[in-house]
Amino acid sequence: MVDLSGGPEGPIEHGFSNSVFIVPAIVVIGLTGADGGFEAPSIEKILQALEGMQGLSLEDKEALKTQLLQQKMRESYGDELEQTWGEIPADSLLANQTFVLFSLLCIIALVFVFFGLKLYRSLVEKERKREEKKKLKMQKKKK
Repeated sequence: MVDLSGGPEGPIEHGFSNSVFIVPAIVVIGLTGADGGFEAPSIEKILQALEGMQGLSLEDKEALKTQLLQQKMRESYGDELEQTWGEIPADSLLANQTFVLFSLLCIIALVFVFFGLKLYRSLVEKERKREEKKKLKMQKKKK
């Protein structure tokens, strides 16, 4: 862990993992090589070197592996991925907009149905109470 505090009375209190320095160091060493030639290390070599590191936590190793594998996929399928994922087809956008519109209309319809049902139940209950009052009045008049 690198500590960037400015001393005991320093205003900056910050620390970060050494993996920030390890990965670029592997790349630089791989680029320079033993013969002084600039040869980029393959992703497999970087993954092997990453496995041998003991200073990294498992989470950092996994994050670096996923980044390297994604880069490898981009290099392998570069143009194909850009064509596949780069553009959203127009009919797909229209389908998404239609789905959102349909969903909103359904929600509005459900709200109207809910309030309509409440209104219907309320009116039926009021009518039932009126009928009961009329029956009670009729029974009182008969007595």
